[in-house]
Amino acid sequence: MVVGGSDASAPTGHGGRSLSGSQWLSPGRRASGASLALRYPVCSIVPISAILFLELGRCMELSRPLAVITPTIDADVLRVLALADADFTSGDIQRLLDGPSIRGIHNTLGRLTGQGIVSRRPAGRASLYGLNREHLAAPYVIGLARLRDELLKRMGSEVRSWAAPPVLGVLFGSGARRNHAAESDIDLLLVRPSDIPDDVWDDQTESLSDQVAAWTGNDCRILTFTQSHVEERGANEPVLVDAAYEGVAFHGDMQGLASAVKSDTIRRRRARSKAT
Repeated sequence: MVVGGSDASAPTGHGGRSLSGSQWLSPGRRASGASLALRYPVCSIVPISAILFLELGRCMELSRPLAVITPTIDADVLRVLALADADFTSGDIQRLLDGPSIRGIHNTLGRLTGQGIVSRRPAGRASLYGLNREHLAAPYVIGLARLRDELLKRMGSEVRSWAAPPVLGVLFGSGARRNHAAESDIDLLLVRPSDIPDDVWDDQTESLSDQVAAWTGNDCRILTFTQSHVEERGANEPVLVDAAYEGVAFHGDMQGLASAVKSDTIRRRRARSKAT
């Protein structure tokens, strides 16, 4: 185990063997892990056992949750309609999805309207489409569209049940940015109280990574920093700035992290993002 801080020990893999540089990877780690480990070299990375799911290709896309039942445009259109309490024209839906052709959108809406799950009403020369929330399948479509919310809820419930819970738990990376793909990791940041025994903490985090893998099929990466390190050196840690800027908390209050990395740092980051 490793915790953030200038006196932190070297990261260890299975069997306690010290790892460094490009070796700082857990068994079965895909190539993308190297960039993560090398970018954030002072925090712990918990070994995970999700490689079985990855080899079987059973991974979830948090940005396209209905892809678990269909890989077609139907999944994207249903997600848009399920998450909005409004009706849209086909052109509106195309702009929101930024990818499918207008013909593909029209064909999908025609098919879903024919099945009754999507409603259609005239609006001048155009048509407005919305999810038929009275349909028997509507609660299930909405539930699938909100799979990320369910993941956050489950992770929060899990860490709150720990004997030694974290101060803060944050989903960051592509899962927070909503561009998460099937091959993406689920990246979590945990801020750990400084007085928790290492063996207790390691058992808890490994259990969480296994749970996330079972819930989603995706490789889960848990990065840990001590609370004291966050408070003293938060503004100097790229991963903490990333998490404060784009992260979604599933446990604890983000305000403490935002204060630690300095609000002006986050404002500058947002300004640069808007400029590009």
